[in-house]
Amino acid sequence: MAIIKHRTSKNARYTDVLEYYSYKHQEDSRTGHYEPILDEYGLLQERENYAVAYISAQGSEDDPQLWALACMRTNQAFHKNQSRKDRKSHEYIISHPEEDRPRMTMEDLLNEGKAFVRENLQGYDALIAVHRDTDNDHIHISINSVRAESRKEQPWMMKNEAGITLPCEINAGGKHQNSPEFRDHCNDWLLNYTHEHGLTEKDNNAIARQRRAEHYSGKNRQLKETLLLAASHCHSLEELKTRLQYSAERCEDFASDGVTVSA
Repeated sequence: MAIIKHRTSKNARYTDVLEYYSYKHQEDSRTGHYEPILDEYGLLQERENYAVAYISAQGSEDDPQLWALACMRTNQAFHKNQSRKDRKSHEYIISHPEEDRPRMTMEDLLNEGKAFVRENLQGYDALIAVHRDTDNDHIHISINSVRAESRKEQPWMMKNEAGITLPCEINAGGKHQNSPEFRDHCNDWLLNYTHEHGLTEKDNNAIARQRRAEHYSGKNRQLKETLLLAASHCHSLEELKTRLQYSAERCEDFASDGVTVSA
């Protein structure tokens, strides 16, 4: 099945993204960061089986070399991303299973990335890369965390208590929000896209709902067992209340150490 992953970066060097997309890197086991693989002369080595594209905030395709400059100009225009702690960019990674490889060309994958941007990330400067150097073809999509242009209101956008869509979801200068509603929308989009293009289908939202249900079911079962165990050692409701309160306080004390405390 195809899946979508999300991650963020506080790195203000937007040029590093294009460098990673275009040249060979390996993960540093000590830091978890990706470091370039240099040749015998200390030069970067270009990737094999890759492609990059840039869709501007206005929706036009342009030179990928211009993406970093566009992001920095947007930050300056709206006085955003000026602090080291600010999230400078968001990345979405669409990964396809191995069985989809014979059904998709490099151009097909690149077009999928462009379709994702045009449907879900309007108003952002988006850098797209396709990598086919592993068993699973994957599409990287990086956007500046600040939207350069306004966009149309969509049903999945975050709303206030009155049901009105938040301005940060629509207006230029708003920061990107990877909300649960947005993630659900993206998974629905991917399911429809794979269906329409004859690719491996799987409903990621349904899988997530099932896992959440199993998680909460397990928690409820554990709570029930804890209550029954505590009740078996108590002779009054007040004693049960005291015992449960004591257990809860101990759980809070030891939670950071990963210790499980029974009633």
